[in-house]
Amino acid sequence: MSTATLIWPLRSSFVSYIEALPDGMVEAGNGARRQGRNFMFPGHSASGGGFGFEGWLHFAGHHGSLDITLESLEVQTEGANATLWTVVSGYRMRMATMSGVQVSGEVLLHSDAVRLTGDGAHVLGGVYAPGAELEPLTIRTVR
Repeated sequence: MSTATLIWPLRSSFVSYIEALPDGMVEAGNGARRQGRNFMFPGHSASGGGFGFEGWLHFAGHHGSLDITLESLEVQTEGANATLWTVVSGYRMRMATMSGVQVSGEVLLHSDAVRLTGDGAHVLGGVYAPGAELEPLTIRTVR
């Protein structure tokens, strides 16, 4: 088992939209943190070609009608593809799929082709359609 960090900006237009709301709030906690535009999650490799991560992201606004927490992120790999899982309101769901997954050196996984699933689109309020592009996702080893 190796120690890893998931680095992911999610979708910059979504984060910018939330932050521009008068009551908008973007928070990271329980080990997850924000560094610049990236969200960083500490974690480790898991059996079966996957990774598990600690922490959560919370997005809120519109006087309580927007209240989303993504937690317990997992990445499951299958060849050059991967799936990002998360827990939302107690339910485990597929947030995004990745294709063209690359591995090199300290980069355990990288994909420029990260796309929302139907569940992921629903969680983000239906603003983005299933298949909409998200920001690239990287998992690095921790020294």
